[in-house]
Amino acid sequence: MRLHELQIKNFRKLKNCHIKFRDTTFLIGPNNAGKSSVFSALEHFHKNSNLDREDYSKEYNEDEESYTYEEEVEIIAEYHNLPNEANNWLGFKGRVLSSQDQLEGETGNSIVYKKIWSLNQTKPKIFMKEYPRTRSALYADCRKVSDLVGEHYSEVFLKDHFGEANFEKGLTTAAAKQKLLDLPECWDVQVDEEPTWVENPGGIPGNVLSKLPIIVVIPAESCISELTSSGGALYNLLGDYLIRLEASPKITLKHRLFLMP
Repeated sequence: MRLHELQIKNFRKLKNCHIKFRDTTFLIGPNNAGKSSVFSALEHFHKNSNLDREDYSKEYNEDEESYTYEEEVEIIAEYHNLPNEANNWLGFKGRVLSSQDQLEGETGNSIVYKKIWSLNQTKPKIFMKEYPRTRSALYADCRKVSDLVGEHYSEVFLKDHFGEANFEKGLTTAAAKQKLLDLPECWDVQVDEEPTWVENPGGIPGNVLSKLPIIVVIPAESCISELTSSGGALYNLLGDYLIRLEASPKITLKHRLFLMP
């Protein structure tokens, strides 16, 4: 998986920034143009963290002698070259899209992931684009979580996924409805229709976030300390990698690393 395109709105000095990435991408500009803000935006985007007030774009009001801050920050990232098995990843069914600008040798699979931070909220809202879907014929008559027990899902798995207390609850209840969307065999996807945004797709941020590339920002002026000190970028990367490895043992460093110079 690789980062293909990034859109940043109202993050610091980046009012409306649009960047396309390739194997090597250079950001060139004068001081205070917003180059470092791009890397900071990427770091926040790939972490489950909130923004500070000063991360919101602002304008100075001379009449009131104060700053006016934007209400929201929005970052959208498009990732290409997902493996074909991504369609069976938990939380990815119907959200693996056909990419329109793929490079030679790539799979043609992509995802589009969005975060919106608001000044009056403590956590960002999270979205993914997905194709319209309908319940598959095999599970069309299921009414309760327990009805899903069968060829694809065991009782143990369903109790773990939905919560044991919800095992006998209806699939349309708030406790079960969202998690049902994560089960790929339960759905047929209409890939010939236009994908739309869906808010808070199940498994986010833990599941989907664990699949996104790891971002490491190493400033040129302090690259040695970032690579060797216990609080540097390399140590933080390895710590983050070990956490993700515990959550998903199939992750390999070769496929999870995305370095920014």
